[in-house]
Amino acid sequence: MIDAFNLAGFLSAHAIWCIEDGEVLIPIFGYMMANGERRLERIELENHEVSVALGKRNLEANQYGAINAVLLYDGRVQLGAEKIDAIIVEIRSYSQLYPEAVLFIPYRSKSSSVKFLVYRPKLVHWKNWDDLDLEAALESFFEGVDAHEHGAAVWNASLDQSL
Repeated sequence: MIDAFNLAGFLSAHAIWCIEDGEVLIPIFGYMMANGERRLERIELENHEVSVALGKRNLEANQYGAINAVLLYDGRVQLGAEKIDAIIVEIRSYSQLYPEAVLFIPYRSKSSSVKFLVYRPKLVHWKNWDDLDLEAALESFFEGVDAHEHGAAVWNASLDQSL
């Protein structure tokens, strides 16, 4: 299960790298096979909502027989009194209990007048992770971030711990 968080961290760093210039993230579906092989698919259909819906179906169906999977997509989340852009990270482990988790990675989009910023991830949902060591899971997530050379560099250069 910790491997699912590591995969989520790696793909999150990739997503941050993709959006640093102000682009909207094309939904990413990534999964890990039993032999440790990681695979990534971009889901680019007629619009963002249709792409995300297909990604959610892929996450539920586990059509590739993966042991872990992650879906990442661009969205907006409520933080305090305001809505902010965020990468939404849905994590699944296909073990006996089918544990799931959702993280938000808030960010501020780059524009001509503001710098791109990445805020601290927020774990907002977890289910059926009876034996989840949250500290170990988050450590594994950030190990995954650090394993993506370009994404980690962007993340670290843009990090704002204020949120």
